[in-house]
Amino acid sequence: MTYSNTMKDSFNLTTIAFLLIAPCKSFNFGSDSNVIRKADKIHRNPPSLSNRRTCMQPFSKLTRRSLSSVSMDETAWTSLSSENGCALKKRVLEKGSEDESVITKGSLVKIEYVGTLAGEEDWTVEDVINCWISNMQGMTDDDTIVSAFRENGVDGAVLLNPDVFTEEYVAQTLGVSNRIRCKKLIMAAKRLAAQQTDFPMGTEFDSSLSRGRPFEFTLGSGKAIKAIDTAVGTMKVGERAEIIGRADCCYGAEGYRTGEGKVVVPPFATLQFNIKVLE
Repeated sequence: MTYSNTMKDSFNLTTIAFLLIAPCKSFNFGSDSNVIRKADKIHRNPPSLSNRRTCMQPFSKLTRRSLSSVSMDETAWTSLSSENGCALKKRVLEKGSEDESVITKGSLVKIEYVGTLAGEEDWTVEDVINCWISNMQGMTDDDTIVSAFRENGVDGAVLLNPDVFTEEYVAQTLGVSNRIRCKKLIMAAKRLAAQQTDFPMGTEFDSSLSRGRPFEFTLGSGKAIKAIDTAVGTMKVGERAEIIGRADCCYGAEGYRTGEGKVVVPPFATLQFNIKVLE
């Protein structure tokens, strides 16, 4: 089918006008959606997200940092990893009421929050091993693979660089002689690298503010993901904090999808939350 020049010009002008006036929106999964609730694992291939728009900003600029240690110069960050067995960090943005005590398990709490993707490029070697390798079937059966990752410093930057993490590198440098395992590692790394583009760092994936109501749950009941439950258990009413949690604190190797199969949080995603305890 062909179109006249007049029709083409009209179409182009209409398209430009739409792009100029179209409002910038974040993900909105309906009034009944609450992504930070503990999700069931859904085993489906990710649908196409080519029409997804990303233009929201988190409350504060996300600073890239590793998760498995607090040996950074930002001393305001406190590790909560020992409290839940996974990599989680917190820093206080606004102190809570001095008259309030830290929220205890079993308390009914209301919070407002904004959740954004934090990316995986800053994974340390231990993050790669504990969060990624440990979830790959057959990879931890052989200690030599884990040892090779440690000895060669395979962190997020190496893992996600297709020019470095090649089949030759895996086979020769890491010594993975089994071709099936070698291919499996390469393909998994490529999927994770592509995810950095498909789900950019800083993308807002959920917010109680966008729904116009706080999230209410009982602390320690398992109704919220581990990162939220653990962090709120260290907070007071009125406190606002920023947390960054590795996938094992959040949605794990499966990520999170809507009932229709749309990917909300991709697999292995490190997440950032800005949380305020209201009551």
